[in-house]
Amino acid sequence: MLSLDAEAACESARLLNTQSMKLMADAMIAAIAKVNRLTLATRNTRDFERFAVPLVNPFLFPKG
Repeated sequence: MLSLDAEAACESARLLNTQSMKLMADAMIAAIAKVNRLTLATRNTRDFERFAVPLVNPFLFPKG
């Protein structure tokens, strides 16, 4: 499990610089992915696009 360490906390603050504080949870999730160089898997990609983190929606891939 990944956590919000000091580097991710600083990144989440940077991501929230011009955003609403209502986006705090999304910013923290995006920051953890960014600092760990990960792709964020979520069905709700639209909310994370503003944070410029690599995204994948696993529900869009064909089953088979």
